[in-house]
Amino acid sequence: MDTTVRWAGVTVHRHRLAVGPAAPGWDSPAVLGTARATGTLLLITDDPPAPGPLGPGAAVMPLAARGPGAAVLAQAVGADMRAVRAALDPLTVGVPAPAA
Repeated sequence: MDTTVRWAGVTVHRHRLAVGPAAPGWDSPAVLGTARATGTLLLITDDPPAPGPLGPGAAVMPLAARGPGAAVLAQAVGADMRAVRAALDPLTVGVPAPAA
């Protein structure tokens, strides 16, 4: 899976995740380890959460974005999506929904 996010004409995030038999090492400790679910949350806001660990298998990292607001990337891995959402969902409290 390839993801590219652009904000104000600048690429702020580019990511590739490959899993399964065609992706050597995907289940190594450096990628997913024993986790079977992964999630990513990208926030561009004037009040980003502080970088650092969110708990086991999850962290917030600052991105070198230019433009309005500051960008942070939160990533989590877990046994299932429930565990991943439990790590990432609290970061969305108070964040307005995107415009349709």
